[in-house]
Amino acid sequence: MLYRKGKLILAIMGICCVPMLSWAQAFLSGRVIDKKTNEPVAGASVYIRESQTGDNTDEKGLYKIKLSQSGTYLVEVSFIGYKTIKQSVPVDGSTTKNFLLEESSKVLNEVLVKASVQQAEINQIRKSPMAVTVVDGAKLRGRSSGIEEILSRTSGLKVRKS
Repeated sequence: MLYRKGKLILAIMGICCVPMLSWAQAFLSGRVIDKKTNEPVAGASVYIRESQTGDNTDEKGLYKIKLSQSGTYLVEVSFIGYKTIKQSVPVDGSTTKNFLLEESSKVLNEVLVKASVQQAEINQIRKSPMAVTVVDGAKLRGRSSGIEEILSRTSGLKVRKS
């Protein structure tokens, strides 16, 4: 009888404590905005290293991070093309914190692109050690066959339709 009462008391305490555990959770939410244009930054990363949790902002720049408990956390906000923000934020229950990201611009030296083109004559191509077939356009004129049929007549070349 005493054993049953003990089990009953433990069950009641367990049921009563479950909601308390959910109350111990904290939330950090807010918005990430471009400092210059006041536009939301979609896809920005909001990360809390201590809890190893984070979120990416949606198209409206909104984020929401669920934390196991209240406290002060170091929040890191980053996105490509912007300076990373690291800021200490006190979180108690449900806390809202907005971040303004500033563009990161770097001046680069000039970039020089060089290219060269080699032109080869048809006779040089025919003399090459690789198997090369030159398709004469004059012979193909007036034929109703498609490019696939013409290429399939070339030796060593297979054309598959997918």
